[in-house]
Amino acid sequence: MFLEPFQSQDVMSFAPTPTPSQDSPPPLQSQPLQNTSPPSIQSDPRTADVSLDSTYQNSSFGFKMNYPSDWSVQEIDYDPSDPITDIVTFTSPFESPQDTFTENLIVSSQKISDNSMTAEKFADEVFSILPDAQLVDKNTTTINISGNDYPAYTLVYSQDIIDDEYPRVISAEKGIIVDDMAYIFQYPGNDQSTFPVYLPIVQQMIDSFELTSPTGN
Repeated sequence: MFLEPFQSQDVMSFAPTPTPSQDSPPPLQSQPLQNTSPPSIQSDPRTADVSLDSTYQNSSFGFKMNYPSDWSVQEIDYDPSDPITDIVTFTSPFESPQDTFTENLIVSSQKISDNSMTAEKFADEVFSILPDAQLVDKNTTTINISGNDYPAYTLVYSQDIIDDEYPRVISAEKGIIVDDMAYIFQYPGNDQSTFPVYLPIVQQMIDSFELTSPTGN
């Protein structure tokens, strides 16, 4: 399972890592959050019968994954000037005419030029560019995809998406390093009431990720 269930109510701390070089961001340390805790996965009738009955495949980036057929698919790079290439965004349907937010899973990639890059170092670099973010949880692991083991990380963090008058929202991100390419899965916390409800679907979508070429190119 790529994204671990966010069931702990405690903010995790991490053991110190070696002192970074001048060019590297400092290792991430979890920060105490005010009125913010990791959301727990919720069973909900709205998502209980959802199946991943459609397949998205991208030959240019060498992967495929499954998604619910009623979710929309959009291939657009939101900021072509940054080093991260947004490949595809999966968007849930509105639940009702009164619904103002959709759930999104954004799949991106980034070329890695550092041959010594680790999942932990890459996670630190990704987190360092997130505006006004506070770390809730971070872990690194090795996962098996298409018969091969790859380093991976998970970040859970909070952000102010509007201003200080609104509660900070929780978002989650998963990254997998495949040779000189990092695949990044972002689940933004647009609506905190539905974030944990749709989390099982997002986990299944990421779990279905398969490489269709050895290096993702």
